[in-house]
Amino acid sequence: MNGFDRCSLAIELASDFFPFEEEYLQQPRLYDNAAVRVFVHETLHFWQVLSSGFLANLALSEWHNLLEFEGSGELTPQSSILGSFVRENPEMGFSPWNLSEALARFWDLHITGPQKNLRQRLLLTDSPDLSRMGLETPTDLPGSEAQAYSSEQFDTLMLLEDTYAEPYRLSLARWGSLKSVLLFPLVGYFSLQTSMPVKVFSSVMSNSTLDRIDFSQYQDIHAGWRSIFSDIKRLCGMTALSDVGIDLTPGWDVIRRSSLNDHPVYQHYLQAISLLHALPVWGEEKIDFYFACPGDPDCRAKLVSTFSPHLTLLANGRWIGKTIWLKSFTNIMGTMNEHSSIASQNFSWLDAETLADESENIHARNKKMRQAAMIASLKARR
Repeated sequence: MNGFDRCSLAIELASDFFPFEEEYLQQPRLYDNAAVRVFVHETLHFWQVLSSGFLANLALSEWHNLLEFEGSGELTPQSSILGSFVRENPEMGFSPWNLSEALARFWDLHITGPQKNLRQRLLLTDSPDLSRMGLETPTDLPGSEAQAYSSEQFDTLMLLEDTYAEPYRLSLARWGSLKSVLLFPLVGYFSLQTSMPVKVFSSVMSNSTLDRIDFSQYQDIHAGWRSIFSDIKRLCGMTALSDVGIDLTPGWDVIRRSSLNDHPVYQHYLQAISLLHALPVWGEEKIDFYFACPGDPDCRAKLVSTFSPHLTLLANGRWIGKTIWLKSFTNIMGTMNEHSSIASQNFSWLDAETLADESENIHARNKKMRQAAMIASLKARR
């Protein structure tokens, strides 16, 4: 089963084992393998939890549920945050879960490209609908240059599945294609840094301030994201204060202030984020931008170098980001030596194998709890 487990930060791929390559995340278009695309998609969810206050609080609730189950043997009733995660907003027609999936889908498509994405999702290439989309003959091959694609192709694939479609459909209706490709990922990202993502997303969408911006000047979307990032963050922060009474809350703030700071895996990433916040070449604003725009090659390179998934479970094996982690650890330690005030802090790093083992252990424990919950649910229906 493909998926991402927030409690352990582990990724699962429904695939037989095949060797891991760093380039799976850097240049996934070079690989004609559907499992690589799924790996990219689940990695996007991995990055979302570290950067989204809403999703980090969801992970915190799941962690508490697991500890309670192991301590008492009792299953905790569904938490209010889990309920709000999957509950559709009746006015908007989507939930925070739909928004998080739509964002992952947006970057998934942007990174891998509609042509390859279409073929790897096993859609029929002779379907009449594909001719209208200009996607009837996806021909990008492993190792070849990726095909260019139109905004119509991108938008159509964003709307194919209900799980991902509604937030982007509303974005297109409100802003059109050009504005949506710039605004949707940023507004969605910051909305998930609030306790009411759908409400904040809706409020920002209806804000007339955005109508006064000339988006035609941003022909290069990567430059556009950089140019508007701070303004959109400020607007979303003001909206959050107005709508829910609290400013934007990144995932790392939740981890820092909660019992996740003692979680063996989350603690590891919190230390890395805390360190990078203190470094002049990184800093919190830049880190926020890197997490907000993982489809931008430079942002993704930064994330892959330091926040690459530590554990991916396959049907008959696992991947550990050893090369990436060792490289990152060396780079970070080198930078620490240049900043004595940072180097004096007490960072206790886990090596890649230990980190993966801790994560796999928690994943197995959480899986056991979910199975117990499923059995209890079936018994209750009898």
